[in-house]
Amino acid sequence: MHSRPRLHAALVNTLKSNDVFVLGYGGWDDAITGALESLTMDDGASAEVLWAFYDSDPAVLQVRNRILLGRVGRLIIDGLFHQYSGIDCHQLLPEIARNLDQPAAAPLPLSLGKAPSGWVNVDAALLQGASALYSERDVRSFFDGRGPDWALASSSSVPEMTVVDRLVGAIKSGPADKPAWQFLLAPAGDGKSTALMQAGRVLANAGWHVISRPHPGVALDLEDFQELSASGPVVVLIDDADNCAQEIVALASQLPPGHQIHVIAAARLSDWRHTSVDLTAIQSVNPIEVSIDSLSRREARELIAAWASVSDGLGQLAEEPNEEKRLTRVLSAVAADRRSNGSLLGGLFRLRYDHAGLDAHVNALLDSLEQRAIPGSHVSLLRAFIYIAALEVAGLDGIDRRLWAELLGVDVRSLRRVVEYNLGAEAATARAGGVVQVRHPELATSAIRLLLSRDRGLDLAEVYSDIVRSAISLGKYLELRDYSRVVHLSTRLPEALNGINYSRGQAYRISLAAARSSVEAEPNLLVYQTDLASLLRKSGTPQAAVALSREAESRMRAFRDRGRAERGFYFDYALALSDAGDFSSAIRVHMLAWSLESTSNARVAGRHLVHLSKVFLRMTEEAGSKRALLALSGITRIAELIDLRGEDYEWCSRNARVGAAPDVSTLSADRCIEMIESSIAWASSGTEAEFGTYQTGDFRDLVRPML
Repeated sequence: MHSRPRLHAALVNTLKSNDVFVLGYGGWDDAITGALESLTMDDGASAEVLWAFYDSDPAVLQVRNRILLGRVGRLIIDGLFHQYSGIDCHQLLPEIARNLDQPAAAPLPLSLGKAPSGWVNVDAALLQGASALYSERDVRSFFDGRGPDWALASSSSVPEMTVVDRLVGAIKSGPADKPAWQFLLAPAGDGKSTALMQAGRVLANAGWHVISRPHPGVALDLEDFQELSASGPVVVLIDDADNCAQEIVALASQLPPGHQIHVIAAARLSDWRHTSVDLTAIQSVNPIEVSIDSLSRREARELIAAWASVSDGLGQLAEEPNEEKRLTRVLSAVAADRRSNGSLLGGLFRLRYDHAGLDAHVNALLDSLEQRAIPGSHVSLLRAFIYIAALEVAGLDGIDRRLWAELLGVDVRSLRRVVEYNLGAEAATARAGGVVQVRHPELATSAIRLLLSRDRGLDLAEVYSDIVRSAISLGKYLELRDYSRVVHLSTRLPEALNGINYSRGQAYRISLAAARSSVEAEPNLLVYQTDLASLLRKSGTPQAAVALSREAESRMRAFRDRGRAERGFYFDYALALSDAGDFSSAIRVHMLAWSLESTSNARVAGRHLVHLSKVFLRMTEEAGSKRALLALSGITRIAELIDLRGEDYEWCSRNARVGAAPDVSTLSADRCIEMIESSIAWASSGTEAEFGTYQTGDFRDLVRPML
């Protein structure tokens, strides 16, 4: 009964691929019971537990085994725990022995009620057992964003979604020769999983044979389902269907004619689109794409009533006594949620907490997570949560599970058991396909902002550095989700952190740490040198940016990505030179960067002309150069002639006005080009040793095709 994590892990690993038959065991509060409980949270597990109780009276069984049944509540809810009463092992074992002595019997055909390995039968036993386990706290956390389970889906406290009628109706009234295969596709937080489970509950109560995939780690085995097709009508529930989209299509094409397997599959709309599956190509079934409509007034009223039934459930709505105004606020909040243009979760979350209430809620959450270690890991649940929140604050939609597992130092197959379940129970995170995300963006924002006043032993610079370093390491042999955005997140951090009350200095300290980690992890990629130099320049240290860029330029041939990255490198190098006051070099490097562009169109020319005009303006202001004034005038005229985009043209024109450059609107393009080339050659005359002399005609060659 002591805490023995290594024994616990060994038991889980041993049992998870086998069905477990328990006989003659009292179910003590020990490592074995804990390991059995953990099976439902392990992505690699396909085990079901069959428990033989001696008691034959169900009421006595419940009373005598209340502690055990409480511990394995998750197994019961997920349909993985089967109770057998009135089993006397002194009678059962001899009978088994006699049967084993008989000649081998023919294999039994798959019968009604059978489910493929790892799948769950949604039947009266599951629904009744699950419904007895939900609590008011579970319902309240569901409205905060906790994912649904069979206890909540079976509860009358959670209103049935309108879309459930459509899902059930398509199966009950569809054509017999083509079973309905429905694909419930909607943005995150719109209630897909809830609707899927509620539809399964309704169909099971109506006598249908319903099976469900308990988590995305359970395989969809084509052979198992071909056998299942002979057993009669079956409804198959698949959440996170994007991670087995190809298997679903293959199954539809391989099932025998006349099969009666119906499917309800749910997935985030963006994830499903990413699979590129063409539903119209499925010929043997009737594929139906189902969306979740905007929240109806009936649903909103039922939600408000359900919310009011739990203590502190209404949140800010409690301040509004008028029922019609409450209804209007709920409908408006759901429609206005920014994550998914109508997110049920997001709208309810905003009504649940005001700014102070949200921070108090998140502080309590962080307190709880800080005290809880991750089995087999060197970090706490708090750090696991902050890794995800940090990425969402940086503009990403969650974290690739493989990257998360690497950061936590655990096997990706155990994530669900050791991390995801615990964070999900706190309504903190949710899994969608191969990504884990914070349940609501404002949770992430609040968590990262609260680290300002109490860091809880977490240095955010270290957090972002860990993420970048691990992503680059894994990216060498895995195709990670949003890889490019993760490894370059340092470039977006200053603005993102500024937006949640981090000072400019704090934001750049954190961003520079992440950028340096990129360079250290992959020193032979020029893009990371450019990221770091750009941040140094923007942070107010252009001399450091110039020094870094000069060193990188000296070993340009060593960079593996030179061909695709040197244009951006030289462009940013020129900006740093300009900010450092080395205008001659800045102009020459601008021209070098422009000459490396694969094409020269108005979009490309615009950014180079704007920055050339900025350099010449500074030369005018600091040295009073007449040549710089002429260059400003010529650039403005050329910008007009090549029809630059409005913003770029305005910048060129504004710089000319600030410098009091003369009007050259009557000059020809050729005359302006001559003026500009003469000014560039004069201004860059001191850069021969480092960047080479300016070649007359370079500017003309770049601009002339656009005139």
